[in-house]
Amino acid sequence: MKYCVLFLCLVGFSATAFAQNTSATNYSVKVHVVSCHIVAFAGENNGHQQLEVIIEGKKYVLDAVSLTFPMHPGDYQARLLKDEKKDTGQFYREYEILFADGKAAKYRVTGESE
Repeated sequence: MKYCVLFLCLVGFSATAFAQNTSATNYSVKVHVVSCHIVAFAGENNGHQQLEVIIEGKKYVLDAVSLTFPMHPGDYQARLLKDEKKDTGQFYREYEILFADGKAAKYRVTGESE
């Protein structure tokens, strides 16, 4: 019985944490989507979504392997998930973009331009 109560508490806590993570207040980064393309490589069945965006005045290319449908250009809210920098000037950055329906998707930066 104790294990059942503990399990239910953990499930409830996880659901509450998930709901808090997807609230719009956590998505403080403004992302302007300039264009969206579906890019397919040899051996890839569906391709993946590639966005050209502007974040804090810088131009980036973001890739989302799990999304295969295009999205409309415009402004979206996002949050920074990972930001790793090397002394060589290279970096790894990952964002999560929030959609109007409350769902979110992860994107990684695969390009930067001036």
